[in-house]
Amino acid sequence: MDTQKIKLFLNDVPYRAIWELVWPQTATMLCMIVISLTDIYVGGKINSEVQASIGVSAQLHALFMVLGTSIGAGAMAAVSQSMGAKRFARAKRYSGFVLVYAFCMAVLLAVIGYCFRYFIMEILQVEHRMVETAVTFFTFVLFTLPFQYTHYLSSVLFRATKEVIKPLLIIIVIAFFNIFGDFAFGLGYFGFTAWGGKGIAFSTWLSYALGAVIALIALYRNDIFEKYVIPRFRWMKKATPYLFKVSIPALTMQFLWQLGYLILFAIVAALPDSVSALAGLTAGMRIESILFMPAVAFNATASILIGSTLGAGKKEEAKKIGLAIIFFGTILMSTIGLCMLPFVDTLAGFFSSDADAQWNIRMYVYINIVSTPFTVGGLIVNGIMVGAGATVYALFINPLCIWGIRLPLGIFLAHILGYGSIGVYFAMLLSMSIQATSMFMIFLKANWTRYTLRKI
Repeated sequence: MDTQKIKLFLNDVPYRAIWELVWPQTATMLCMIVISLTDIYVGGKINSEVQASIGVSAQLHALFMVLGTSIGAGAMAAVSQSMGAKRFARAKRYSGFVLVYAFCMAVLLAVIGYCFRYFIMEILQVEHRMVETAVTFFTFVLFTLPFQYTHYLSSVLFRATKEVIKPLLIIIVIAFFNIFGDFAFGLGYFGFTAWGGKGIAFSTWLSYALGAVIALIALYRNDIFEKYVIPRFRWMKKATPYLFKVSIPALTMQFLWQLGYLILFAIVAALPDSVSALAGLTAGMRIESILFMPAVAFNATASILIGSTLGAGKKEEAKKIGLAIIFFGTILMSTIGLCMLPFVDTLAGFFSSDADAQWNIRMYVYINIVSTPFTVGGLIVNGIMVGAGATVYALFINPLCIWGIRLPLGIFLAHILGYGSIGVYFAMLLSMSIQATSMFMIFLKANWTRYTLRKI
C-alpha cells in the first residue's frame, strides 16, 4: 500500500463514530472490572480460600454465561444489521425474541447446575477444605444467571441500536450496589453483620437483580422491543434460522473455550502449591481484565459498526472500518500494556499478602503484557465476525488453539517438565499468538461478508 492509498484510507476512517462508541463501552467495562476486582479484594481480606473459591466460581460463571453470550452474538448481528437496513420492525421483533428465550434458558441452566454442583467441584479437583465455600459461591452464581442474562442481552440490544450511554448508567448502578454489598455483607462495614464469603455472593445477586429490572424498563421506554415482546410464530419460524446460524457456532466455540479455561484451572489445581497458584491466577486474570478493558469495547464497537454497515449493503466500507479498528485498537492497547509494567509489583501486593500468590500474579501479568498485540487483535477480529454473522470462523480457530495447543502444552510444561504455573502461562501465550494470527488471515483473505442477514 503506497503513501497515497494510506492517506485515503486514514481519511475515510470514521474516527468520531468509533470514539463515540468506544469510550462509553470502555467505561462500562471499567465498572465490570471494578465489580470483579472488589470481589477479589474483599475475598482476599477474608482469606485465600475465599479468594480461590471466587476464582473457581468465576470460571464456572463464564462457562454458564456461554449460552447468553452466544444468543447475544446472534442478537447483535440480527439487530445491528436490521438497523443498518432501516428494518426497525424486524429489529424490535428480534429484540423481544432473544430476551424471552435467553431468560428461559438461564433458568434451565441454573436448575441443571444446582443439581450437579458437588459433582462439578469434584471434576475440577477442588481441595476438600474449600469445597463448601466454592459450592456456596457457585450456588449464588446460578441464582444470579437469569438476571445476568437479562442484563447482558439488554446491553447487547442497546449497543446494537448504537445506544451506549444507558448500558453505562445501568452498570454504574450495579457496580455501586455490588461494591457496597461486598463491604457491608462481606466484611461487616457500615454497621452490617459480616457474612464473609456468603456476603460477597449475596451482593452480586442483589445488584444484578436490580440491574435487570432497570434494564428492562429502559428497553421498553426506548421502544426497542414490541409491546407484546414475543413475535408471532409465523415470523419466528422465518427469523429463527439466522439467529441460530450465528448463535450456534458462537455457543459451541464459547463452550469449548470456557471449558478449556476450566480444564486450565484444574491443571493449576493439581499443582503442589494449588491454593496460592489458584489465588494468584484468579487475581492475575482480574488485573489482565483491566488491561484488556478498552479492547472489549473495541470488540463490541467492531460488531456494531460492521453489522450496521453490512446491513446497509456497504461491504468494502465494512472491511475498511474493520481494519481501522484492528489497527488503532492494537496500538492503543499495546501502549497501555507497556505503561502497566512499572506497577505490576504494586498490583500484586494489593491483591494478595501471600508471597507465592504475589509471584504467580506477577508472572501471569508479565506474560500477558507480552501477549497484548495478539490478544487484542484476535478479540477485535472476533467482534468483526460477530457483526457480520460469520461466527463459524471462530468456531474452528479458537477451540483448536486452546484444545490442540494450550491445554496439552500446559500439562506438558507444568506437570511433565515441572515448570508449574509458569508453564501454563507460557502455553497461553503461544496459543493466543497462533489464534490471533489465524483470525487476522481470515479477515484478510476469507469472504466473511457473505454471512449477512437476508430479507425476512
